[in-house]
Amino acid sequence: PYLVCQRWYESVAKAKQLGEASLVAATTMGGDFGFSSGLPNVESGAIAGLLKGVALELKMQVREDRFRTKIVDSTAQASATDVAELLCRELAADDNEVEVGYYNGKRCLPRPVVESVATRPANEIPHGATFVITGGARGVTAVVARQLGEKYGAKLHLIGSSPVPNVPDAYLDLSEEETKELRTTVMKEGLANGE
Repeated sequence: PYLVCQRWYESVAKAKQLGEASLVAATTMGGDFGFSSGLPNVESGAIAGLLKGVALELKMQVREDRFRTKIVDSTAQASATDVAELLCRELAADDNEVEVGYYNGKRCLPRPVVESVATRPANEIPHGATFVITGGARGVTAVVARQLGEKYGAKLHLIGSSPVPNVPDAYLDLSEEETKELRTTVMKEGLANGE
């Protein structure tokens, strides 16, 4: 789905048709996005996330507000004819809803609920636990990965698409103060070189 979406996006952008385009998906997470009985399959959740990500990118980076995304969730028992009818109905709807579910014959719209973090049970992270972290190791991901490593002695597997940088061995054992000093030096050099 990702590569198909990527090719579709490239074609529509090249044709300068993003403002007239729509991206729609039919998912089978129970009609309520898995809230009542858990997620029967992760693929539907991944597709919903992919479409919402495309829409968010278009709004934030391209500044395209006319592009429409719809994720229509139904039960696995819904017939292909019923799903097609729901998709057409939702594409024709004059609203800005992105996620719409059909549960027990009723249209459902998921909404966020504010819940205090203090009321949630704390999960214990065992020392030396293993984590797979995607998205590279910069920004927020780097901060979280560093905290997991320092606080819990976690074994980290960082997965990204950038090539592994060639880091001199001397940089691997720098203290926090030495790291700050190196960062400052690199920034000053970059600015001096117009980077």
